[in-house]
This record gives sequence, C-alpha cells and structure tokens, in this order.
Amino acid sequence: MHNIHISVSQERCMHHPQAPIGIYDSGLGGLSVLRQLWQKLPQESVIYVADTARVPYGGRSPEEIQRFSHEIIDFMIENGVKMIAVACNTSSVIVLPALKRYQGVPVLGLAQAGAQLPPTIRRVGLLATEATIRSQQYRRMLQLNHPFVELHELACPDFVPLVESGRWEGAEAHQLVAERLKPLQEKGLDGVILGCSHFPYLARAIRASLGEKVALLDPAERLVDKIAKELSQNRLLNTDPQPSTHVYTTAHPASFQPLAERYLEKELRHLRQSDLHGRLSQTPQQSPALLLPVSL
Repeated sequence: MHNIHISVSQERCMHHPQAPIGIYDSGLGGLSVLRQLWQKLPQESVIYVADTARVPYGGRSPEEIQRFSHEIIDFMIENGVKMIAVACNTSSVIVLPALKRYQGVPVLGLAQAGAQLPPTIRRVGLLATEATIRSQQYRRMLQLNHPFVELHELACPDFVPLVESGRWEGAEAHQLVAERLKPLQEKGLDGVILGCSHFPYLARAIRASLGEKVALLDPAERLVDKIAKELSQNRLLNTDPQPSTHVYTTAHPASFQPLAERYLEKELRHLRQSDLHGRLSQTPQQSPALLLPVSL
C-alpha cells in the first residue's frame, strides 16, 4: 500500500461513532451491500466507491486487483472511515487473506461472509467471477467452515457486463442466465451462493433457472450482520439522526447514476467523480480524460 500520513484529528474521527463506513466495489455490484446496510443500519453514514474506470475486476490479475484495492482503501482511510467493507467478492478473496485491519480500521469482506452457510445446506453451488474461482479461496473457506458440504463452482463472466449495462431484467437476462446455469440444474443443489455482488441484481433470473427449492444465498446480508456486530462490540454504532451517503466513481458518473438510482430506488444526492486523491492508476481500458474530478 501507499505510505500515507494520518493526522491526529483524522485518527480520532475514525474511532468516532459518527465516522462513515467505507464500502467499495468495481461498479454497481456493491450497491447490494449498501441497500442491505440502509435497511439494517439506517443511522450509519457511508462513503461508497465504485471503481467504474476499471470495471470489471473478474478477468484481471491478482496484482492488478491488489493495486486497485489498496488505492481505494487508502482513499477511504484519508476520508476518516471507521470500518471498510470490501463489497466485491473478487477483491475480498485476493486482498483479505492478508489484510484484516489497516491503520487501525477493521476490514471486512464479502466472500468471508458468504462462506458461512445455513446448517440446512449440504450441496451448494458457487456463482462467481473467473478470478474468484481461480483463487480457490471460497473452496478453502467452505472446507474449513463446512467440511461435509459438496461444492459446485461455476464462473459466470457475462453476468457483470449484463448488470453494468443495466440489462438485469427482462427476457434477455433470463435467457442468458438460464444458458449459463445449465451445468448446475441437475446437481440437486440445496442453495447457491451469489458469489459476486452484481449477482443479486439477477436474482429473479437465477431463481427461474434453478427453481424455487434452491435457496439463493446473498453474502451481502451476512456481511451487514457482521458489520453491525463489529460496530456494536467496539461501541461505534452511530446515533446521528441525519446520516449521509457520499458516492464516488472513478469514471464519469453519467452512466452509473441512473442505474444506481434505479436499483436503490433512491436519489443519490452526493455523487461525484474522483481520482482517489491522485492514486488512480491507469490501465489500457482507461482514458486520461476520465481522471478529472467532476462533481454533480
């Protein structure tokens, strides 16, 4: 990670109940965590970072994902967050095995929450990105937590672009999901882990493909439960009656904003573009013009 200087005032802020929770993802996916957080912890302030300049993460190398994640985490620390939720399964399986706290701030991951299964699950599917499957971290965590559970993994690289383009509803989504999930339809699954934060957007199509008897396991729900427990144990639950949510995108937010507001069913009043305080490393997919801060 970058070497960053934390002032005394920033450090005090990070350990104050009114400090925000930091949430990040490569794009729209982590909003599934934000929505759960709004439902269960509506009094909490949030800083959400969508790395839209470099979405998706699923096909990238571990080194790239490490670098992108560290840039975002450092940005959040400088903004005085009291906790960081890695709302990207791919990032959490790459980064979190070696990182549980940073600069005194707890770091919780979506995959780590998703690897905790209900006791009724004996045969489970994992829908995830290629990078998450390649890491084998889900398999390791499930073997540790649930050694007698039978796991069936399936990479779904076309799901994230489908969601990021706003096409998560309708006949096209149902057809694409049904075709992708064919290998799992005869496995007799008790449940399926939505192992990418974008996949809850496709819950209806996934349920239609696998049937009503297969439980859809959304790690976002368990992650927010873990956030609430961690905050309570550290006496960091916010009691502020006027919390705020600030959203940052690393590309121009023009395409992100309408899709985010459609999914959240709420206006995002504090939304702007950020280069992560000058940290945003360029990739072949990026244009330098996207790095200029623009406020809406």
